[in-house]
Amino acid sequence: MEKKNNSKISEASEVLQEKASTYFKENPKAKRVFGADEFLFTVKKYAVNHAQTVEGSEVFTFKNPNSIEVVDPEEVDDDSDDDDSDDDDSPASGTASTQKITQ
Repeated sequence: MEKKNNSKISEASEVLQEKASTYFKENPKAKRVFGADEFLFTVKKYAVNHAQTVEGSEVFTFKNPNSIEVVDPEEVDDDSDDDDSDDDDSPASGTASTQKITQ
């Protein structure tokens, strides 16, 4: 019985993928769409609520392949900052570069 349920989910996701592709062609500015039980929703909450009314239904998220996602630079994981060493070879700049250091 598990195989039957998995095949239904697989078929539903394929149908939803086709519908999502059509939706993105008709709505190129859309960033994502959510699907449940062969229906598409632009609001995830509505897809989740619908899925709860249908036994064995699952919510799928489809992102527009042509959409450009803007990321906040502070949220980007930059591996170069992982090294805490002072290997910076660039010349000093700003106020610190003009101060005399006496010992």
